[in-house]
Amino acid sequence: MLTAKKAKVSKLPTTTGVYIFKHGAKTLYVGKANNIKNRVSSYFSKSVPAKIKELIKEATKLSFHKTDSEPEALILEAKLIKSFQPKYNVLFRDDKNYFFVGFTKEKYPRVFLTHQLKLKKFHDKASFIGPFTEGSALKIILRNLRKTLAFCTCKSKHDKLCFNYHLKLCFGVCCLKPRVLAGRYKYLNNSSSRKRYLESIFYLKSVLSGNKKSLMRDLKKQMLKAAKEEDFERAIEIRKITRSLDNILEHKHVNFKNEFIERAVTLEQAKKTLGLSKEPERIEAYDISNISGTLAVGTMVVFKDADTDKNQYRKFKIRTINGQNDVAMMKEMLERRLSHQEWQLPDLLFVDGGMAQLNAARAVLSNRKISVPIIAFAKGLKNVFLSHKAKPIPLNDLPERVQNFIVKIKDEVHRFSITYHKSLRSKALLKNGTKRS
Repeated sequence: MLTAKKAKVSKLPTTTGVYIFKHGAKTLYVGKANNIKNRVSSYFSKSVPAKIKELIKEATKLSFHKTDSEPEALILEAKLIKSFQPKYNVLFRDDKNYFFVGFTKEKYPRVFLTHQLKLKKFHDKASFIGPFTEGSALKIILRNLRKTLAFCTCKSKHDKLCFNYHLKLCFGVCCLKPRVLAGRYKYLNNSSSRKRYLESIFYLKSVLSGNKKSLMRDLKKQMLKAAKEEDFERAIEIRKITRSLDNILEHKHVNFKNEFIERAVTLEQAKKTLGLSKEPERIEAYDISNISGTLAVGTMVVFKDADTDKNQYRKFKIRTINGQNDVAMMKEMLERRLSHQEWQLPDLLFVDGGMAQLNAARAVLSNRKISVPIIAFAKGLKNVFLSHKAKPIPLNDLPERVQNFIVKIKDEVHRFSITYHKSLRSKALLKNGTKRS
C-alpha cells in the first residue's frame, strides 16, 4: 500500500506541478500544487478527512508532472481530469465547483464561463474546455490571455462598438448587430477580420487544452515563413504573441494563493455579508469633486476581480449643474455613463456618499429599468448603505476583508476624483495667469 511508502514523499520535488494517485494503472485522483512535496505530505496527516484516508488506503502508486508555472499546472490538471475522470476528483468536490470555458458555435464564437451543472443548458450551442478546479485562477488566466488573444464575451449584440473593442480586448465585429454591421461598420465585416478572430480563438483553445508546446512550435514556423516571404508585419505580430504567451504561462513568480485566491475570498465574503445575488466581479465606483460648484467633475473607477482596472477609469466634466449640488451632479454623471450601452454593466455600483447619493443612483437606474445593487459609503460614516436593504449595515459588523475592500474602493475613487479636479484647477489658474500677464 502507498502508506508503507510514506518515506518516499521526502524525495518529491518542491516545485509547481500536478500529482496523481493511482491503483495499478487506474487513476484515482489528480491534483495540482504550488509545492508538490508539501501538498502530498499533507495527505499523510492524522487529521485528514475520511475520504482522503480512503484514497491513501486504495492508492498503490504516486506520480507527478512538474510544470514551469501555476497557470500551466491548472491547465494540465484540467486536461488530466478530463482524460481520466478520476473517482476521487468526483467524490472530493461538488459538481458546481468545477468550471468550464465555453465557446459558442457562431460565426464569431463568444467565450464564457459556466459551472458543470449548467452544461446541459447550452447542449449543442457551444463546445467546452475543462473541468478547471479553481474559478478565480482561471478568470485571471483568461483576463491575461485576452490582452494578447482578443475574444468576445458580450452577452448581447450592440449598436455601437463595445467598450472592450476600445481596450483592444475584442475585434468589435464579433458583437455588432447585423444591421449596423452592414451599414456604418461595414469596413470591419470582411474575411480578414473573421480569419484573425478564429485564429485567436484557436490559439486560446490550444492553450487552455494544454497544447501550448505544439502551438508555440506552429507559431514559430509561421513566423519564419512570414519572414521568408518578407511579410515582416505578420512576423512581428506572431513574435509578440509567442512572447506574451511565454510571459503569461511561464512566469514562475505568480502567486495565485496570495494574490488571486485572497481576492476570490474577498468577493465571496462580500456577496454573503452584503446580501448580493452573485459575486461582484465588476464594481464601478463614482465620486464628485468641486469647490463651491466650480470646475465640478465626476469620476468612475472600475474594480475587476477585486483589483483596480485602470484602463476602464473614466472622467466626466459636469455640464448641466450650476452651483454646489453634489447629488444632482451624481445623477448627471450616471445618466451619461449609462448612455454608453456598449459598456459592460457592473455587478455592484458604489457611490461615495450617503443615503442621498444612493437614492440619486437608484432613481437613475430605475428610470432606465436597470437592476444593479448599489452601495454608498463615505469618509466619516460608520454605516454602509445598500439599495436592497432597509437598514444600513455598521461597517464594523462586516468581515475585516470586506471592511478593507470597501474603504479601498472609497479611497481609490476619491483619489482619482481629487486628482482630476486639481488638474483642471491648475490649468484654469495657469490660463488666467497667462491672460493677466
